Amino acid sequence: MGQRLQIFSTIVLFSFLFSISCSTIRKNYRTIRTDVSTTDFSNGKFGKTQKFVLRRINQKPTTYISAARDNLTENLRYFLIKKGANVEIAKEDVITQVTNSANKPEANIFTPEKPTELSKEVIKELLSQQQGELLLDGYIYEKDLGNVIDPDFSTGIIIKVYSIDGTLVGECIIGSFYSTSDFEVNQIYASLIADKIAQNYLSYSEKWFNFFKK
Repeated sequence: MGQRLQIFSTIVLFSFLFSISCSTIRKNYRTIRTDVSTTDFSNGKFGKTQKFVLRRINQKPTTYISAARDNLTENLRYFLIKKGANVEIAKEDVITQVTNSANKPEANIFTPEKPTELSKEVIKELLSQQQGELLLDGYIYEKDLGNVIDPDFSTGIIIKVYSIDGTLVGECIIGSFYSTSDFEVNQIYASLIADKIAQNYLSYSEKWFNFFKK
């Protein structure tokens, strides 16, 4: 009986280790197949940012799964905080209020399409009210090119960085073949974006942050 239990325990242990190994390999493979690039238009001017305001990520087309954009927003905030950033979610009521006050009503039988990008006035007011230095705003674009038998996705994520005066000071772009509806993939994308933002805009590196946490 004892020998059978030992054999069973060994099998369970090897199965557990094998599953962990497969998960790690899959995650690394997905990361390798993801292209990420970033541009800092300010040439390091905002390299000591103390606080970010993160607007909830939009999605194109808007009919796609909304949970994916919410997950990416929360994952991005998590990984930025993990790297030592101070991150606050943008208050949509402030955005709506400033936008409505800036847009004068016009006599038009057609409903105008809402702009996807915030105006400089909205960015200024948002960062001022939430006492942030940089605004992170962006969207996910996904296109299902495959079918049930052979799934194939084209995924793009664009995150734009705005300063307190409403100027675009940076941009991070991700291109990949995996849908953000997969939570593991969603975390991979958020982690890669956070890495690039930290390299360009955080006042201290993850190494020093982790050192002081010990």
